[in-house]
Amino acid sequence: MLSVLLSIVRAWDSRHKQSKFFAAPPDRLRPLTKTIDRIGAGLPETGLVFCSFNQLLKLNPAQLDLWCRLLCETPGSLLWMVDPDSEDARANLSREIEQRGVSLERLIFAPRLKQDEHLARLALADIALDSFPYTSHTTASDALWVGVPLLTRIGTTFVSRVAASLLHAHGFDELVAEDDEEYFEKVRALVLSPDRRADLRQRLESARLNSPLFDTPRFTKNLEALFIAMWEQHGRDTGSREPIIIQNLGGNPYPSNLQSSRLSRNMSLACSPVASRGFYRGSPQNSEFKALQGMPNAVTARFLTRTKGRPDANLYLDWTLVAAYDPLLNATATKQWN
Repeated sequence: MLSVLLSIVRAWDSRHKQSKFFAAPPDRLRPLTKTIDRIGAGLPETGLVFCSFNQLLKLNPAQLDLWCRLLCETPGSLLWMVDPDSEDARANLSREIEQRGVSLERLIFAPRLKQDEHLARLALADIALDSFPYTSHTTASDALWVGVPLLTRIGTTFVSRVAASLLHAHGFDELVAEDDEEYFEKVRALVLSPDRRADLRQRLESARLNSPLFDTPRFTKNLEALFIAMWEQHGRDTGSREPIIIQNLGGNPYPSNLQSSRLSRNMSLACSPVASRGFYRGSPQNSEFKALQGMPNAVTARFLTRTKGRPDANLYLDWTLVAAYDPLLNATATKQWN
C-alpha cells in the first residue's frame, strides 16, 4: 500500500518524500449515471443541506459543537448523516444534537445504499462537513467526485491530513482550515454566498477528470516512476542488499504466491486492488499480510491485533510493515514507531 511505499522512500532517500501519492488513490470509473430528487432521497424540498457521511466513530463533542453552531446560525438548514444502523447510536446522537439547541426535525439519517445510488443522492448536498481529527478518506473523495464542496481541517497526524491532501491534489486548498474558528468561518462564508457555492460546484465538476486527484493513468505512471527511482537508488548502494524486483505492477499476488515475490519481502504491493479497502480484520488484505508474516525475518505485524474502527488502528501501519518485512530498515522503522 502507498503509505508503506512512502515510508520506505522516506527511509531510503528524503528527497522523495514530497512525491504526490495517496494511500487510497480515487477511482475515476465510479458511476455517475443515476439521478434522484430531494424527496426521493428523504430530504425536504427546501433548506440548505449540510452533510457528513463519515462513520460516527469519527465524531466528538467539539465537532458537534461546531456543526450545531452552524445549524443554529443557518435557519432552515439540515444535517444529513449516514444511518449508524444502531438504535442506541441514533438515540445518543439525537440526544447530543438536541442538547445543543437543534430540533431533531433538522437531523436526517441516510440509509446505506449501493455506490451508484449513494453518489446520486450525495450530489444533492450543498456543503460537506468534515470530521476532525479523524478526517474523511473515501467519504471526501466521494463528495469531490460528485461536485460537493468539502470543508476540512488539517492536523499533524496521518488521519487528520487525508482530506486536506485530497483537496490540495484537486486544487481546492481554499476549503482547508487551520483551526476550528477558520473552519467555521469558511463554512459560514459559503452559507452566505449561494453564488460562490454554485461557482465551487461548477469548478469541482469541471476538475473531475482534469485534476491529479482522479487521474488514474497519471497516478499509475507516477507510481511506476517512483518504483524506478527506488530501484536506481538501490543500485547506488554499496552495501549488500537483496535486489528489489517489481513484479506485475497491475496484478495482485496475494496470498498464495506471495512467497515468489521478492519485493513482498519488503512491503505489501502498493498496487494491490484491495489497498483501498484498508486493514480491517478479515479483509483480503489481512490475508496478504498474514501470508507475509510467514516469511524469513518477519516479525509480528502489530496492526493485526488492533481493534477495527479505532482512530489509531492504522497508526502507523506503514512503519509497522517496514519493521516487519525489511530487516535492513528495522532500526529506523522501530525508532519512528516508538
